[in-house]
Amino acid sequence: MNCDDRILDLHALLDHELHDQAANDLVRHMAACPTCSATFAELLLLRNQLARLAPVEQLDPVLIGRIDTAITSSRPAQSAMRSRSWKLPALSGGLVGLAAAAMIMLMLQTGRHEAPTIRAVADAGLRQSLPAQAVSLADNRPGGADAWFARRHLAQPPVPNLTKAGFVFAGCRTDIIAGHSASILVYQHAKSQITLIAWPANGEAAHPVRRSAVAGHAVTYWNNGTIEFWITGNQRQVVQHFTAAYRQST
Repeated sequence: MNCDDRILDLHALLDHELHDQAANDLVRHMAACPTCSATFAELLLLRNQLARLAPVEQLDPVLIGRIDTAITSSRPAQSAMRSRSWKLPALSGGLVGLAAAAMIMLMLQTGRHEAPTIRAVADAGLRQSLPAQAVSLADNRPGGADAWFARRHLAQPPVPNLTKAGFVFAGCRTDIIAGHSASILVYQHAKSQITLIAWPANGEAAHPVRRSAVAGHAVTYWNNGTIEFWITGNQRQVVQHFTAAYRQST
């Protein structure tokens, strides 16, 4: 397979349609292939520019309540449908509507906009980890990050010294992530990098650590009521270890 044959895979990686092993294999290929890395960087840049143009929509709480009520009131009907499974085609319209409502509620229950945000966080980790497209870090002094973020009126996540846990602070930068002006910390661990992204909670309710994975990148995230924290890297155990060490130190 030559690089011309990988263009569809690059698009699939960008859209998080590759399973984890294929995504990891492609990321490793890009780390050694300037052509594919540059192509992927262009795709990421284009999507980031489009994201800046698209407003972040908030669902009306009244609509959320109506969907929740509709799902709750439909549960007895669902039980009856199970006993008449051969008659499902005649009820397909109602089931489609019910399924759509259930999917919306499932997304809402995991937090507003979490799916696209997880995708954007994974993209930021990819941008930072590929040598040919890594974004330059602005300040590599742990004590300098606070002042650097403060001058730009950004969230100021703690910058602990995690050397004993195996993580060396590499630097800080900023970016637009899922429509948020984000503060970014990068830590180095052996041959991999950990990217920590933070922005103000802006009224979002506090929640404990949640975990996800996309395009071969693990993502953990939580909200302390003041700041939303997002951590990503290409090794799940390393991300979990960093998350535990960071939270314990802060």
